[in-house]
Amino acid sequence: MKMVYIITLAFIIFDFVSGYVAAIKNEDVSSKVMREGLFHKAGLVMLMVLAAVIEYGQTYIFDSAPIPVILPACGYICIMEITSILENITKLNPDILPDKIAMIFGKFTEKED
Repeated sequence: MKMVYIITLAFIIFDFVSGYVAAIKNEDVSSKVMREGLFHKAGLVMLMVLAAVIEYGQTYIFDSAPIPVILPACGYICIMEITSILENITKLNPDILPDKIAMIFGKFTEKED
């Protein structure tokens, strides 16, 4: 179970770093935007902790088997972070993501003609 936390935290950190690198490249670094991003990431970590406490607490509150909460919460965070990382990567290089894959995740950036 520990690996789920590590992988999720790795996606959170990678998203933050890729967003910062994209902001540097586009000369759009803003302390206000960075603060908002850090608060957003802190909220995601709190969601992970809440899911862990809920899942752990279920074993003491209910007699039945606990309902899994950690994996769905971490899965949701990972999918959200992957989408954001792809968006940041396309800010670095709009041509890097093939059009068919961009259609799956949504169009992230408008390619300049």
